[in-house]
Amino acid sequence: MTTAECPVAVTSSAETAAASSCPAGRESSRFIPYITPLKGEGPVTPKVVLRPDGLGVMFPDETADDRDRRGALWLRTGAPSPGRVIPMFKKVHPRRAGEVMLDMRCQGCNGTPDRTRDGTLFFTKPETRRRNLNWPDVVYTCHPPVCLPCAQQAMLACPFVLNAPALRVRQARPWGIDGFYFRPDADGTCRLDEEVDRCAYEDLKLLPWMVAIQPIARLSRCTVVDIRAELAAAGLEVPASEDGTPPGRGSRQTPVRGER
Repeated sequence: MTTAECPVAVTSSAETAAASSCPAGRESSRFIPYITPLKGEGPVTPKVVLRPDGLGVMFPDETADDRDRRGALWLRTGAPSPGRVIPMFKKVHPRRAGEVMLDMRCQGCNGTPDRTRDGTLFFTKPETRRRNLNWPDVVYTCHPPVCLPCAQQAMLACPFVLNAPALRVRQARPWGIDGFYFRPDADGTCRLDEEVDRCAYEDLKLLPWMVAIQPIARLSRCTVVDIRAELAAAGLEVPASEDGTPPGRGSRQTPVRGER
């Protein structure tokens, strides 16, 4: 079989996209999110071949563990290095992130995310507010949900999270994946077409040609919340804002009318 490869060099788009997904901590922190890879768990360069039916791609030695229950083929990663556990903060383990997103579990502890009558707790990228005309009612995110204790730990450890809008989401569902897109050639082989492309799980024509690198969820019926006020109400330490000033309780914003 003629093969193609996923371009997962250190400077590749896969690394860049994965790194952007991490709300983790600093190396001196004891908090290691479930989706943070350990040393040795970086992406490997798998061979990609056409499926026998010619209707998608696969790994030559593919096992059931390579795909999620929606049928997406996931980028492989190495095994943790022996010896001392060294978390690779600012990076994300593709498959673990995909697992918690599919099950809507906490990205920090792999447990139940925080839920109230306003919905499940999520962080989003700071720039999401500026780029999204539907903000905050419809949001697409690569960040799985989170529980309050893990949200607190992430805020104590990571400047990214201090600027990240916190949402309560009444409707959250796995939408699809970002990944590498391959296409068939006339000679019966396959080749990489797009290093990073987006695909919905419902797109059964495109999904078989993808190798996933990060999950995407669709969030709707969202409310922007004051996460520091929620932490204080739960009796958890409230992290200072990025400029070092003590945070106030603030107030919740009213959700924008949207899908029902």
